[in-house]
Amino acid sequence: MGGLPKKAFKLETVYDSPSSKLLIDAGALLFAKNRLSSGLEVEQAKITAAAIVESYSKIGYEAVGIARQDLAGGLSFLKEQATRSSFPWLSANLVDRNTQEPIFTPYLILQKQNMNIGIIGLTGHTGDSPIEEDQEVEIVSWQKILPPLLSSLENQCDIILLLSNLPHSENQMLSKQFNSIHLVIQSGITTSNMNPFLVNNTLIFQTEKQGKHLGMMDIHWHPSKTWQREGNPLLLKKQNELDRLNWQIKRIRSKGNPEMIYKDKPENIQAFRNIEKKESLLRQEIALEKRNETPTEKQSTYQNVFIPIQKEFPDQAEVATIVDQAKIEVNSLGKKRRANKKLAGYTGSQSCKECHIEQYDNWQSTRHAKAHKTLVAKSQQFNVDCLPCHVTGIEVNKGHMALSLPEDLLKVGCESCHGPGQDHAATPEQSNLLSPPVTVCLQCHTEEHDDDFDFKRDRQLVH
Repeated sequence: MGGLPKKAFKLETVYDSPSSKLLIDAGALLFAKNRLSSGLEVEQAKITAAAIVESYSKIGYEAVGIARQDLAGGLSFLKEQATRSSFPWLSANLVDRNTQEPIFTPYLILQKQNMNIGIIGLTGHTGDSPIEEDQEVEIVSWQKILPPLLSSLENQCDIILLLSNLPHSENQMLSKQFNSIHLVIQSGITTSNMNPFLVNNTLIFQTEKQGKHLGMMDIHWHPSKTWQREGNPLLLKKQNELDRLNWQIKRIRSKGNPEMIYKDKPENIQAFRNIEKKESLLRQEIALEKRNETPTEKQSTYQNVFIPIQKEFPDQAEVATIVDQAKIEVNSLGKKRRANKKLAGYTGSQSCKECHIEQYDNWQSTRHAKAHKTLVAKSQQFNVDCLPCHVTGIEVNKGHMALSLPEDLLKVGCESCHGPGQDHAATPEQSNLLSPPVTVCLQCHTEEHDDDFDFKRDRQLVH
């Protein structure tokens, strides 16, 4: 959630005209997993989820799909958030078991640039979540839902989009079956950006999780309602490079005149001029190759770019206020539940110092030794979603237990990697500690939190 203010800022700068943009999200927005533990984890997660909904409303999203993860807080919670949202939550296949009627808005038709755009939502049917405990709710298969729905929308819409939480393989299957679905935006398990690729007459793509990128697609839609097939691979490669350069130029110019911005940095001015020169030459090459191509029937085209949300971006003030307030509430709730108990088998890193002073001193200089302080600095030291990776001895899915830790375990200490050290401290020759495998590190050094993690290299930094 922390990147939302920067995402909001960027969205205000990337569109030339608000009337030409369509701001949508395929879902998996509110929670990171299908099922939450009971108690404090749920309460804190719901505070965060509500702040995300408020932020999306403030940003101006026009539709959001319902993914399986969005039901982790329960159906009643999602219904409550839907009433607070300025945008509709879409799912055509999340239905009342008795009436078989959709519980949320199944689809909507928006008008943009004199075009009718149909948007359908589909909720994934795999995995477990609290929805299974509600006998009045059912997730119906797309094979049953889509045929009549598409028959109705085909004559009303110029283009049809699907916000899909289905597995990637099923998105490919339905794309092969229905020519009238033109875009599938996924909210599946893929952790990285997935470039658009064509299946039948459908472009399928996805933006990575955690909101680290914005996916922006510029569509030039043709009445034929068909996508242009990939032609000359070299031309396609050059076109993608041109799109990237144009985005760089636009981003730099959005800050003002580069000659003035970088007047004290001649190397930056020269770098910008080189980008412009390269863009001009590439544009000429593409134009020449297109003139030499065999003419084909006109079809729809697109340009796609994934924009990284960078730490250097300023925060959008209103969304930053929403996010900050939610963090305060989450932290305050955790603080109220705090206790102070010893964790069985753990002694704290101070006990290791007597025999392993060199390793201890080196560890003291690492970020591990200060991990909990980074949460304190951000007033998140009682957030059970963050705590397990900033303390010693707590599993990732048991963050509420971290609220009971004594001071000497409020850091990523020796025992985080080597296991409980009480027996080893008492009888070192009889009780050996573990040499940590990479799997220990990967519990916290995930792609979402540390995309540059290298086990062999980073292990040397600790001791």
